[in-house]
Amino acid sequence: MLDLKEKRDLLPDWPLLAIPIAVLIALGVGMFGGFAWMLLVKAIAAVAGSKVSLKDPIATLGATIAQDAGFVLGPVVSLLLLSKKVTASDFGFIA
Repeated sequence: MLDLKEKRDLLPDWPLLAIPIAVLIALGVGMFGGFAWMLLVKAIAAVAGSKVSLKDPIATLGATIAQDAGFVLGPVVSLLLLSKKVTASDFGFIA
């Protein structure tokens, strides 16, 4: 069984500033991307002469994908900005 120090040594060495930057990027991309997708769906529906509710599955799916992209890109971009080297082990993948 590993003690606390050995467990800490297994964690990635992220700069402390990476955490708030990752959160800001994730929230920004997620909210802006979801909002932009909803506007795009409404604009295409208006041009096509159709009425689309923002509760339609395609609108929800696009907004969900944008939010997921934000949560993936946030940590990756913040680590690229601060440490210039990102490996799979930084995210818990051990080969």
